[in-house]
Amino acid sequence: MKKSKKSNKKSKEKVCEIFEVKKGKKEKEKKTCGVIEKKHASKKELKEQSKTLRNILIGLVIIILLIFGLVYVSNSAKSFEYRGIKGNVVKEGNIIFYQVAFPYLHKGKIVPWSIYIRNDPRKLDKIPFEGEMDFGMKFDDGMYRLVLNLSDNFDCNKEEAIAFGNMINLMALRVKVMRDENATCDSQGRYMYANVRKGEETKITQIGESCYEIIVKDCEILKATERFMTEMFVEYYSE
Repeated sequence: MKKSKKSNKKSKEKVCEIFEVKKGKKEKEKKTCGVIEKKHASKKELKEQSKTLRNILIGLVIIILLIFGLVYVSNSAKSFEYRGIKGNVVKEGNIIFYQVAFPYLHKGKIVPWSIYIRNDPRKLDKIPFEGEMDFGMKFDDGMYRLVLNLSDNFDCNKEEAIAFGNMINLMALRVKVMRDENATCDSQGRYMYANVRKGEETKITQIGESCYEIIVKDCEILKATERFMTEMFVEYYSE
């Protein structure tokens, strides 16, 4: 019995090439053809090609994810969200502000009134707030009242002036801020009362229906008052 032999015949492909030949002033096209052997990739080569293609695809996916990540980080750097409040991050020179806008009725028209604070509300959340925010009663002029007093003197490189200046802007929340050294916590909760004093830990404690102590460690007066303000922001938007 004769054994069959595997064909070693390699597949071939006909290839033609057209080029121009110049003879005198005339140009003439000439066509030449030939036969070349077709080379088939081995299993090893096919495996390497698949691996290369896979790596290229993985690289493209990583690049696309990086682009989306950079866009997301860039957008996140310009805005923030804190307990349902959305705001913008504004840079003025080397100072960063956190801006929250409130609708305010001015001369019969609703206009945005922005409050700018210096500390990130998401980081201020670490300062304890013991109690609940209560604006008290609304007066006949449609405004609330906040009596803000100090039981200690602060010398904090003018941060105390910035802190109290910020709180004047609570007008955007329909809250009128005033000083009255003779005022104390109102037992009926008709107005808000906040006393700022020094302590061993920066925190805010509710001492009455609408009354609070803003306790300041060292010179964290700006952080303490802005923590109080952010709690008011949340309460305003939850109304």
